[in-house]
Amino acid sequence: MRLSRIPHDAGEKRGHGSPSEPVTTLRCSAQLRRRLGPVGGAEVPPSGQLGDWYARIVATRPRHLVLCTNECSLLCVVIPLAPQRQLLDRFVEAAQHRINQIPAPADARMKERAALADVQVGRATNRSVIGGMNEFTYAIDAWFAHRSGDDEVADVRL
Repeated sequence: MRLSRIPHDAGEKRGHGSPSEPVTTLRCSAQLRRRLGPVGGAEVPPSGQLGDWYARIVATRPRHLVLCTNECSLLCVVIPLAPQRQLLDRFVEAAQHRINQIPAPADARMKERAALADVQVGRATNRSVIGGMNEFTYAIDAWFAHRSGDDEVADVRL
């Protein structure tokens, strides 16, 4: 997987191949962007039918998580935040695994997985998706609260 940052201006070249090459933007909350480093402003349209993904930090104990939600389908994956350097690799792996679980034709799933080959980090812009993610965060908190006495929570593999 190649990591590309969105260029700072429209005249700057993006660090990957032709415009037809699959691209997905992980649109991060301000809190997550601060942890990942600076991002630019030029927008690149998504190449997959599912569109871009949104990500935000969910503060839980014993470790922080990242909730990633697809813009079009609201399909979600939850991954550990740490180590941050490998966050995008974990996101791609989790999203590809989740896409494989969708009951759709194999070629459609393959195209969506291919769109995750080049992930850019961008700024979250869709307030509807952000609002939905807030609700999903409450569900994650409730799940942990409900299972707080359960030994499985300590060993949950995300």
